[in-house]
Amino acid sequence: MAAATIVSPELATAVRGPPLTGVFGKKIRLVDGNELVADEEYLRESILRPQAKVVEGYKPLMPTFEGQIDEDGLAALVAYLKASLATEPKAAANK
Repeated sequence: MAAATIVSPELATAVRGPPLTGVFGKKIRLVDGNELVADEEYLRESILRPQAKVVEGYKPLMPTFEGQIDEDGLAALVAYLKASLATEPKAAANK
């Protein structure tokens, strides 16, 4: 998936998009000034229609995956992201 060029979850640093590590379940601010919690619904929408809700401070660069991933694949990807993004790396937590 091209998302690897957008963010680097392993390093918790932004390349072209916001850092994802530790984001699941957290409140985020969007470019329109609204805030929301990064939940499963937000992850699904961001994969299928990434231009719909863009994080403040970032440009809408991620391509859409709508029509390119089936429901089972989307559910698996959301589950993976949810598990991977729910906690911050231990090194960052100890700072």
